[in-house]
Amino acid sequence: MTQPILPVFIGGYTKSGTTLVGRAFGLLDGVYTRGEADYFRIFHDRFNAMVREFNINIQFVNKEVYDGSGTIRPLTENRMAALHRSLFTRIFFNDQPVPQDCRVLVEKSPRNIFHLDAIRFVFPTARVVCVYRDPMPTFRSLCRHMADHRSPAFNDPGSGPRRELIHKFSTRRWPNYVKIVEAERDNITIVRYDTLSRDLDGFMQFIQDRVIGRQLPLKAPVASLSKEAYLQSLPPERRKTSLVQTDSAQRITLSDEEKAILESKCLRPYVDFDF
Repeated sequence: MTQPILPVFIGGYTKSGTTLVGRAFGLLDGVYTRGEADYFRIFHDRFNAMVREFNINIQFVNKEVYDGSGTIRPLTENRMAALHRSLFTRIFFNDQPVPQDCRVLVEKSPRNIFHLDAIRFVFPTARVVCVYRDPMPTFRSLCRHMADHRSPAFNDPGSGPRRELIHKFSTRRWPNYVKIVEAERDNITIVRYDTLSRDLDGFMQFIQDRVIGRQLPLKAPVASLSKEAYLQSLPPERRKTSLVQTDSAQRITLSDEEKAILESKCLRPYVDFDF
């Protein structure tokens, strides 16, 4: 009998440390990790809309073309969920068979935190891990990402793109994120980035005890999760452009105005953290 696979979805605000958490799960034998498919943002709602259109069409055809005796039936919610699982799994494993030793499937997309109802619809047994990082370092890292990959304008706190970014971050996106974290506190596992990055050994024990529910052998040393070890694993040309920040010269400096905005508008969630 095949052992059931436990689905785990990692989410949090973008640049909050979800990649580190995904890498931590990936150290465990029998755990397969991927990121970022963003399946529930990109596929789920659009697929459901197509299913609704299909159901309307097939009911019409069965009634008017086949005099009520058509053999194709509308898709039920259970069949929809099964199709989602099949599509998700094919994407996750790149159209390859599910490995026989797979015990846990971990998908890391920061926006997962905004699609909890969809995740539960498709994977009722899924565990959700939310990574929390304070707003100032999160916004600073977000600016670094945008400056490196989108436009150098995000290095300048006075530029239009960066001012628009902090406006959206502080007035809409961060408050929405905090509201979800507080409302879902009893249904998700919440970890602080600062805590796990200081105690990687403890975090590895935590995810086995509290998320997976079983002890699994390590495929690599926990020390391989450090920023320095990660950077050393990259080719030199990729190491120079990595968003893993170890050089203070690469860090984004926030203006006094930005600090005041983040301090006044980006409230911390009123919840206890699991780790």
